[in-house]
Amino acid sequence: MAMENSPYLCPPFSRPHSAIIVQVQEAFLHCGKALIRADIWNPENRVANGVFPSPGHMYADHMKVNREKMEHLYVEHITEDLAEEGRTIFKDR
Repeated sequence: MAMENSPYLCPPFSRPHSAIIVQVQEAFLHCGKALIRADIWNPENRVANGVFPSPGHMYADHMKVNREKMEHLYVEHITEDLAEEGRTIFKDR
């Protein structure tokens, strides 16, 4: 963490005359408790496929990057993580 008084971070028309620079090592785009409270594992509460955008598209929109590229990276990452555990994202395999 560092103090910074750069005009880029603190333009003259704004109030603070300095800013704190924080280096983020890990960030989450979800709240674990919200997922639990949503009861998403209950089959009666499931939403049909195609109603919500895919996680890759949501991450792409959040980060303002290309959706198709992010979808590919997301599926690739999840596939590798699950393979390490001997699992797959595909129900028929």
